[in-house]
Amino acid sequence: MTRTFIALPLPLDIGETVVAFQSNLMRYNAHGGIVWVAPDALHVTVQFLGSQSDEALTVIKNSIETACTEHTPFPLQLNHPDAFPSLDRQRIIIVKCHNEGKVLFRLREKMLGALKHNHVTFEEERNVWVPHITIARNRVPGYFFRRLTELTLEQRMWDVHEIVLYKSELTPQGPHYSVLHTVSL
Repeated sequence: MTRTFIALPLPLDIGETVVAFQSNLMRYNAHGGIVWVAPDALHVTVQFLGSQSDEALTVIKNSIETACTEHTPFPLQLNHPDAFPSLDRQRIIIVKCHNEGKVLFRLREKMLGALKHNHVTFEEERNVWVPHITIARNRVPGYFFRRLTELTLEQRMWDVHEIVLYKSELTPQGPHYSVLHTVSL
């Protein structure tokens, strides 16, 4: 079984912008309970698929390709820092992404529809899906960055040119991601 997710990789310049914001935020991590996402692991998660068999991986690859057939590159923009489940209970520190025209939302729904149609099982989001980049995880309940929304983040825009199926391996040093399949738009 392979632990997988669908995501959008970040172009180098966008990744550098997010890492610069992360570095600025690190100065306020006085208690050390924040686990930072490594620069090479930053991405926009489209859907976590969980553990999948080799047979299911083939179906997943085909489903993503089918869903992306009529799509062309589209713009996405870094928006603002936020947290899940809320700013008052910061468990996951994120940078929200904005997609004018909701192209990413429609593409995601098309991919999830193709996966369901092809009988791929995965746990669906319990809340409304929000395009975002996870930059840190908070391991200390009750601790939060009071200044999170005061820090500035350059609202850079980029064109999304590919959808990637990643393998996720959990290690003591943190997750390690590798590309299983890429679909160009």
